[in-house]
Parts: sequence; structure tokens; C-alpha cells
Amino acid sequence: MGNAYEIFALRYATMSPRTPHLNYLVPDPHETTAQDLDYFVWLIRGHGRDILVDTGFNAGVRWQPNEMLAFGANYRYSTTVDFEGHSQTIPTSPFPPYYPSTSTHASVRFPQFVAVGASFRPAPDWNFEFDVDWTDWDNVNEIVFRGTPLGDIPFVLNYRSSFMYEFGITKQLGYGYFASAKDAQDRSIATLEILSAAGADANARITDVTSRTARMGRGSTLPEQGGQSALFGAVQWAWPRVVQYLIDHGAEVAIMDDRRVSPLDAALGRAGSADNRTSPEVAKILQTAIGQ
Repeated sequence: MGNAYEIFALRYATMSPRTPHLNYLVPDPHETTAQDLDYFVWLIRGHGRDILVDTGFNAGVRWQPNEMLAFGANYRYSTTVDFEGHSQTIPTSPFPPYYPSTSTHASVRFPQFVAVGASFRPAPDWNFEFDVDWTDWDNVNEIVFRGTPLGDIPFVLNYRSSFMYEFGITKQLGYGYFASAKDAQDRSIATLEILSAAGADANARITDVTSRTARMGRGSTLPEQGGQSALFGAVQWAWPRVVQYLIDHGAEVAIMDDRRVSPLDAALGRAGSADNRTSPEVAKILQTAIGQ
């Protein structure tokens, strides 16, 4: 354990309550419940040293004066990453054949970033979007390697700040379907085939919805998903082809989660998590599988 380091995550602030639309420029439209926003720094301790790691901060604001219009802005603070190590120079003739290793360090600066945007929704299934992005690359002029056998050596970058503007149109094609390079159900089935080939159990269930580890990943509807299998997830997203795939590969249909909710209950809207979407097509597949 002589080379071991301890890493501590230190939470110094929490902003609550927050919704996904306040936390992200492009939030998942299915995430609607409150999510606290935590702020951390990290302490790395070992070999008689304490290293404080701070990744800077981001700030964002969103204003929606009515159902059709929304405006947003985001600012990301510049950060600097410090590197420490050793360097060794082995030049060619006519220089001396060898320079001893020396302790060397360098700092890499990442630029600040500003983005502003607007969204106009004339109808629920249409969205016109415009945004402007500026990145302060002018401040990233060079990287200086300090303490090398040949002294301080600059690596010149000569970056220029970037300014971009974008315009886009989004059209929702139907309930649960969006324009995409490849359908989400196809990607999910491809992933399930990989997991199945590796021996994954289609009926494995979620068992931990209360510990801090479980809640950190997703603090919204996870407590409602205890005892659920992959079939519940496919039903929740109203994905009929994924539901059929899971059934064809051994998924148990007459199953209930910890709240005594079945996949059919969720598909029919009789029960389910806050993110659940009802689907008569999925319900018919489930009813056929259980002989109803």
C-alpha cells in the first residue's frame, strides 16, 4: 500500500430544490422531478502531500415567459490542470549524449465558455432553436514545461477564440419516437444481445434503492423501482419491440416489483413510476404473453 492515495469528495454547498430544466441546457424531457445540485471539491492525500482539486464552476439560468418561448444562458469558468513528473533529454550529436532526469511540471489552462440560446415552440411537437457560443481560446496561448534538463520549454499554441451560432428545428414524429440516426429500440436490443451472450439474467432485479450510492446516480424515481427487472424499463419507455425481445428471451411477465406493481399495470396506466408512459400496444403484447 506504499503507493496508495486517498481521495475525498468534499461537498461544500447544495442548491435545492432544482428541476432538470434548471440544471441542464438540454435536459431529458422525461425527467421532471426535483434534483438537488451539489458542489464538490476533491482532496487527494498520500506520500505526505495534500492536493486539492477544484474543477471550477458552471452557472446557468433559464427563463420561460410563456409556454412557447424559453431563453437560457450558461457560463463555464476557466480552469487550470497542473501536471507534475520527471523529464529526461537524450539529444543527438553534437550535444552531450545524456542529460539526467529532472523534476518537471506544467499547467494546462482550459478556457472559459459562454452560451446563450432561445427556443420557440409554436406547437407541442415543433421546436425552433437558436444559440450562440463563445470560447475564450485566446487565453490558451502556450504550455510551458518548467524544470526540464534544458530549462523552461514553451509549447506555443496560438489559439484563437471561437464564436459560433447555430439554428435548428426539431419535429417530434410521434408518441415515443424522435428523429435519430438509429432508433433507440434498435440500440437497446443490440445492447441486450451483448448482455445476453455474456450470460446476463433477463429477470435480474433492482435491489438497492435506499443507500447513498444508489441515490447519487439518479435521485428522482429510483426509490420507486425496487424489485423491477429490465422488462419494467422497456414498459416504462413504451418500447414494444424491446418488450417483445425480452419476453422472447425469457423475461418473466407475471412479475411484481416491491410495490406490488406488474409490467401490465404500468403499461395500462394503473400504476407505475412518475416517469411511466402508458402504451396500449405494449399492454397487448404483455396480455398475449400471459394468455389474457
